[in-house]
Amino acid sequence: SAAIIGVRKAGLERFLFRAAHDQPAAYGIAALVAIHSLKASVQTGIETMRAFGALCRIVATRRGD
Repeated sequence: SAAIIGVRKAGLERFLFRAAHDQPAAYGIAALVAIHSLKASVQTGIETMRAFGALCRIVATRRGD
């Protein structure tokens, strides 16, 4: 037999659930801002990895590796 597990939303999950239902336009705008911010963070991380890779290649070249 299947067991039913009750789940209660709390904290941030409850806030986001209520915002999505009570103020969908504001929730949508906030989601777009969050996605844009995340995209910028990922892009910065990629640029950092590329710079680190370039630095490693320079060090290896100078050491003769």
